[in-house]
Amino acid sequence: MEEIKVADSRALEVVAREPDPKLSENALRVLQKRYLKKDDKGRVIETPRELFARVAWNLAQAERTYGADEAQVEETARRFYRMVADLDFLPNSPTLMNAGLELQQLSACFVLPVDDSLVGIFDSLKHQALIHQSGGGCVEGDAHVYTTFCGVEKIGVLYERVRSRGLPEVVGRDHRVVDASSLGIRTFAMDPRTGRFVPKQVTHLWQWDVAAEKQYSIRCRDGTIVRTSEWHPFLVLADNGLEERRADELRPGDLLLTPNRSVRDEWPFSVALEQDGLLLNERVAWLTGYTLGDGSLDWFNNRTTNYRALRLRLFDGRVETLRFAKKVLADYGVLVNPNQDNRGLWKITTTSRSFVPRFAKLAQLEPGPKESLTLPEWVAKSPLRVIGAFLGGLIDSDGYVSLKRRRIEFSTVCPELARRLVSLLSVLGLSPSMHLKQPSGRSRRVEYRIHMADAKKTPELIALVRPWVHDSLRSERLDLIRVSLAHNSHPRIPVPFALLETLLNAAGVETRTTAIHKRAVTVGADQIWLHHAKWGDGIGEDKLRRLVQALRPVLPAQLQHLLAQLDNLSRGWTVVESVKRAARIFLFPIAAKRRFRKIYDGRGFGTRLFHEDLRCRDADRETRRPSSRC
Repeated sequence: MEEIKVADSRALEVVAREPDPKLSENALRVLQKRYLKKDDKGRVIETPRELFARVAWNLAQAERTYGADEAQVEETARRFYRMVADLDFLPNSPTLMNAGLELQQLSACFVLPVDDSLVGIFDSLKHQALIHQSGGGCVEGDAHVYTTFCGVEKIGVLYERVRSRGLPEVVGRDHRVVDASSLGIRTFAMDPRTGRFVPKQVTHLWQWDVAAEKQYSIRCRDGTIVRTSEWHPFLVLADNGLEERRADELRPGDLLLTPNRSVRDEWPFSVALEQDGLLLNERVAWLTGYTLGDGSLDWFNNRTTNYRALRLRLFDGRVETLRFAKKVLADYGVLVNPNQDNRGLWKITTTSRSFVPRFAKLAQLEPGPKESLTLPEWVAKSPLRVIGAFLGGLIDSDGYVSLKRRRIEFSTVCPELARRLVSLLSVLGLSPSMHLKQPSGRSRRVEYRIHMADAKKTPELIALVRPWVHDSLRSERLDLIRVSLAHNSHPRIPVPFALLETLLNAAGVETRTTAIHKRAVTVGADQIWLHHAKWGDGIGEDKLRRLVQALRPVLPAQLQHLLAQLDNLSRGWTVVESVKRAARIFLFPIAAKRRFRKIYDGRGFGTRLFHEDLRCRDADRETRRPSSRC
């Protein structure tokens, strides 16, 4: 301990003429809670200046290994201190916490050798658990996670499916872990520097039994509910940009990024899959989506000829969609024509033994009432154009396009299909929501109405699905709302003005005058009103993108990452509404390569991206075609 005190004193002496760190009040609170040294009673005994000096002096000692003299080591320490104090660069959390202290553990990532013995295995497990305790986090086993391994699936099921591959499972007192690095599984993780979502390899899967007092339920304004461990990391947009906070450090009003179009830009699949001799291309995907909405599967029995076969039937009130279904079926040698019954309903029927059983398998259909439909796994493991065709089939069947509310709905009475569809749409960054319509009249089942995209993101959804919507009325309506509105009634994003002020001042824009309250401010080549942001009322999504675009040419390179964060924020965000302790549950963490953090948006959290329970609301009474089938 005496050596540490001497080192601290020397560190302060070296940076004595350097300025104090530039920190916001929130940053000071985070440092006091997590990073500054404390005595044995938990009292803070270090200032931010002392912290940064300690870290700078400790890391500068590495220069001695390469022949640096005392003066060169001191200059390196001063340079590093200035970078950190000016927030041009920050090392990872272990370095801030441990550099220059007895532990001296500076790494965030580890590769643990496992000896081929019982003692060796459990020693590695012990080290793994201790490392995990200082970072990472867990989410509830029922949360949907998106991976390249099984598409949209509950994380608990993902764990068991990975384990079923014959991979060894190490069991501890309160957890189990499987090394999945050999499977090449990827999930989406957020780059904390830019706010973009990128595919990263999953290396390990854990199941933890977390004590009740260490579990939290995070509810967000958009209906997201995330159930997680107290140490689970979230990325919050604060005064200095994105910063990591544990679940137990979140507060109502914290601003979170959710999946955005960067997911679609980085989509990991580009080649259509094949199953049972069927190429799962756009046409098959459309037919699958359409069948899940307006199709049925049952057994056909001809007592005269003793012919028994699976029967696929498709229905619609207009004939355009069935004419396209006819063309798709013809691709596989099924030659049928739409017929109209005496009620005016159009239908197609086939019992082709060469096609129907294979199609039923890929659509995950069972004969009889459609009470347990789900999202076929392969849909989420297909190229975006195939996913768009599948969604187009859903819209052609049980979809509704609202001109007034500028949104696209899909209705079903199958809860698993509804939840997984919302998860997929969330992963794609479309900000969907789900509403419940309680049974009424002759209906005896709850109807799940899915708003497939937020009104602001409806044009993005239309771009994805429009080539595959064949119903004439829906096609016409999609064309009418495919242009984004410049103004809307959406709430402003509560971006901290301190962050905007830092960027504006760096661009030479004065923010501490009365002019900002009275007229538009000149930012680069644009004129932008910023009075609401100055008053703390936030800033609109479109205006934030305009501001980012105006600032890009005039800001230095070291601030461009903050503009990237704001740009991605404008395309996907939510606000923490409440933070409460949760009931006892089993929680599952995922370990991904590099220190990218996953933002769990719950509309889907997850994840990925994970998708948590949505707060469902009663559906509005808007007039639309009723859905009598699943």
